[in-house]
Amino acid sequence: MPRISDAFRKCVVFAGWTDANRSLHVGATAFIVSIQLSMPDLGSRRPPMGRFQAVYFVTARHVIDGIRSKSAAAVSLRMNLRHSPTYECVEVPLDAWCVHEDESVDVAVAEVQESDEFAQKFDYLTLPVNDFFLGKPSSNFSVGIGDEIYITSLLKSHSETNKNIPIVRVGNISAMPEERIKTEFSETKGIDAYLVEARSIRGMSGAPVFVRPTNAMGDTFLYLLGLMHGHFGTKKNSLDDSVGLDVSDEYKQWNVGIGIVVPSHYITDVLNYKPFVDSRHSLENELANRVSTKTDW
Repeated sequence: MPRISDAFRKCVVFAGWTDANRSLHVGATAFIVSIQLSMPDLGSRRPPMGRFQAVYFVTARHVIDGIRSKSAAAVSLRMNLRHSPTYECVEVPLDAWCVHEDESVDVAVAEVQESDEFAQKFDYLTLPVNDFFLGKPSSNFSVGIGDEIYITSLLKSHSETNKNIPIVRVGNISAMPEERIKTEFSETKGIDAYLVEARSIRGMSGAPVFVRPTNAMGDTFLYLLGLMHGHFGTKKNSLDDSVGLDVSDEYKQWNVGIGIVVPSHYITDVLNYKPFVDSRHSLENELANRVSTKTDW
């Protein structure tokens, strides 16, 4: 198995909330994605100074709902600093998060105001949307059962550290999104998701899940399969009594070592909602104006 590039850890941040006593509580994962902006025609001229991408935080919708239930005003995103072995929090108001119009889709997205100051301050990399696996086999590769997956996330029991230390867990695709999966998040309709053989543990909600297609073995390039929803549980009434488990709550879920992954095309759906598209057009117009006026050139 090829070694995983550190770039796949640098797109990860830790998500939580700050209480009334200014104490930070982290309990989930988010990650950073980007969309390349359209460049104006420069002819033989070099491009102006600056950044040419729109950047977004992505996590699971149920993470945002959970933070809202704490009466917090914002999501605290813990990010490593570039020039110091520690972290600082970026506060993203709860009303800045956009969720999928289908309530059964566990995706939430917020735009990042990526100034040059922000980019110089924080130690991160973005995951381009071109690196998403959108569920449509191409001439180069396809994804299927048995392909290796990699989850980069918070380890809740190892979060009291001076800086973020994302862990990487390895597994395989166990089932493709053929039928909806009933979960606590969407018990009636169920969710459209992959099942992966990789035990989901505390802190993994919202984490990016990468896949290496079988015919790309030996290649170090990975694609974003989706985001981690949680574990596939077994209810008390479907457990064999002989296992001897004392379960007081009939609907308590037991982790059976299978994770649930929301496909990445649902993230793309939200990124293409009108507020985000309009914002990208504004950035492109600003870029075109800088080129025409030679600002910062």
